[in-house]
Amino acid sequence: MNLKEFFKPTLKKIGITIILSLILLTPLFILNTYPSAYYFVQGSKSMYPTLDVGEIIFVKKEEKYNPGDIVVFYGWNKNPIAHRIVAISDGESVIKYENWNELSDKKILNLASRGEEKIYITKGDNNPICDQCVLREPVRESSIVGKMIFSIPYIGWLDILKIGFIVRIFVFYIIACTIIQFTRKKNPKNKSI
Repeated sequence: MNLKEFFKPTLKKIGITIILSLILLTPLFILNTYPSAYYFVQGSKSMYPTLDVGEIIFVKKEEKYNPGDIVVFYGWNKNPIAHRIVAISDGESVIKYENWNELSDKKILNLASRGEEKIYITKGDNNPICDQCVLREPVRESSIVGKMIFSIPYIGWLDILKIGFIVRIFVFYIIACTIIQFTRKKNPKNKSI
């Protein structure tokens, strides 16, 4: 047995461990890199196919939001909501996203005149009409948590299913061990009798 064959299985395990560690630790790295970044779990299909149920959404507070941005905000629901901005008004003008025309500029300006701050008209990509078209209040700038930076699919299901922290670590450990076990090359010389 040469030296390359001896170290090949060990190097493969080290490589898999490094890759899994990077995947699992990326969210922590992002949160430490952006101190104003937060994460939320997408709990509905309102943003499908852009975001699906169970995706973790990482958001960062911005100075300015634009039509087309996906933002997380608190509104008519006790849980945070992730929807796309389709129009913005400061009470004097209206900026719309692409060819969106569900509400007239006059209606949006009227909604904006009820308060002191900018308003945002929002819509889930999978919803047939905008949120404010069904008589919901416009999203105020103060209720926006942040703009979506990126998302990671499936991991949010651990939160949706209310699995505790210790169980999450155990689940990740089992997944890592399973991947290592299936990638391990069987050595017929070491079979026990």
